[in-house]
Amino acid sequence: MALLALAALGPPVAAQEEVYMIISTGQGRDSAAVYINGEFEGLTDSTGQLDVDLAPGTYRIRAEKEGFLTGELSYEQPADAVTNFIPVTLDPEPPPAPEAPPPSEGNHVLFAGLLAVCGLLAAALAYAVTRKRKHESTFDRYTVLRTLGRGGMATVFLAKDGDDEVALKVMDSSLLGDKELVRKFLKEGEVLQTIAQMAPAAPVVRALRYGRENDEESGRPFVALEYVPGDTLLTFCRDAGRMPAVQVLGVARQVCEGLAAAHDQGVWHRDVSPDNVLLEEAGASGDAPLAVKLIDFGVAKNEYTQAKTLDGSISGKPPFMSPEQCRGENIDGRSDLYSVGVMMYTMLAGHPPFTDTNPLLVMRLHETAPVPPLPDDVPVAVSDLVMRLLKKDRADRPATAGDVAAELSALARTN
Repeated sequence: MALLALAALGPPVAAQEEVYMIISTGQGRDSAAVYINGEFEGLTDSTGQLDVDLAPGTYRIRAEKEGFLTGELSYEQPADAVTNFIPVTLDPEPPPAPEAPPPSEGNHVLFAGLLAVCGLLAAALAYAVTRKRKHESTFDRYTVLRTLGRGGMATVFLAKDGDDEVALKVMDSSLLGDKELVRKFLKEGEVLQTIAQMAPAAPVVRALRYGRENDEESGRPFVALEYVPGDTLLTFCRDAGRMPAVQVLGVARQVCEGLAAAHDQGVWHRDVSPDNVLLEEAGASGDAPLAVKLIDFGVAKNEYTQAKTLDGSISGKPPFMSPEQCRGENIDGRSDLYSVGVMMYTMLAGHPPFTDTNPLLVMRLHETAPVPPLPDDVPVAVSDLVMRLLKKDRADRPATAGDVAAELSALARTN
């Protein structure tokens, strides 16, 4: 018996406020399709989970999984919900019973047995195909396979476009009323396609297609990205702890090459951090060189369209934000380079230079506190570059990402 749990996590919420929910099958990589009020919500990911947001109300929750009977129930979410646990039971579907061959003798018995086995195999194959089609879903022209991740404004699915796998980034339907967010979301596809056109060799994930579902004005915005199978640099860093200097130099050089391609188009990333760097190779480990790609230009800002962006907004993650970003000031390419410095510091030391449970304090430390020294075994020239990238005044940092990429290449040859 498989069990799905629907849990709401977080503090009490006001009436009509959505609650963050986690649907969990406990079935590892085996995906279950989840439907809420008859509409496909998504497939559970490789950890057996699917995240959703539900407002107070009554919902019909249905789960389908190959090899199991459909589980369905009605659930009412109260306005003051804090934590809800809703089991949706999936009972194994009994296999079709084979027909007994008619009594016979000799070769007739063998022939009848072979026919029965072939019939059973054909029935099993047809059943598997039917069940697979039943819980598969489509979005626009894509077949959705499973959930890869969820961010603040979108969910990323592994999907197929014909025979090709893509990372399908779909904006949350709850945000469709915010025209500015929709514009920024679709801007990422435009930015990535421009970078790929002008600098095809840049280590930046490619946008294959973007727009609205089924080309309808009311359709959910999406960006279809090339699928990169490796882990994030954040996951690699957590497993590796401190990384050797030569490996850090290689990663940072590629990130700077990607940033240089973006900066050449007047685009600042604004959220350079280890979870926005993907390893191209799945299961990469050890001290070997890493091939990486820069992702998530969702908060990128084009200097030529500032009037159409959220001027003064603070985007990014506090441990990796530049001082000017923390103050909500306009940024430029040197702000991204500060974030590269924080990322290099993190890889070399095993932790960011400024950490605290209070994000506002972390931001204040970026603005005012001296950068703690790196471990003594970090080569002096590498440490010097990191400290220059982490200068509080952007005028004291290296001028361009291309300059930093060249310096990183030179350092790699001597370390």
